Amino acid sequence: MFDEDFCGRLEYAISGALTKSKDIDWRRCWCDGVLLPENETDYSPRQILKTKEILTKAWIDEGRTKNEKNGQFLYDMRLSFGDNSLNKIKTGDRLEDCIPDVGADSWIILDRQRRKIEVQLI
Repeated sequence: MFDEDFCGRLEYAISGALTKSKDIDWRRCWCDGVLLPENETDYSPRQILKTKEILTKAWIDEGRTKNEKNGQFLYDMRLSFGDNSLNKIKTGDRLEDCIPDVGADSWIILDRQRRKIEVQLI
């Protein structure tokens, strides 16, 4: 089920993965919120099963460095669903266990230039 509780869990998982990233630039970043799409039909089970993704927004804080003025920015987010998460959508089950391990960052693509983030669920 894609809802505010799931978005909160996803926020913490993204932050955890970014802080442990192989990309040193990503380690300064963290997620400060995953938003539900404005239109409920955009994240309905029927729509998710059809498109296998949700397009939404996430607040990403780009961290601070000595001579840079970075801060929080609203990123476009593409959340892609894998087979396990699609099965949970079909059955109405919770999605939290479809969030990959925060010890790896291979399930996240962060594009700071374009302010986009892609996340792949299991």
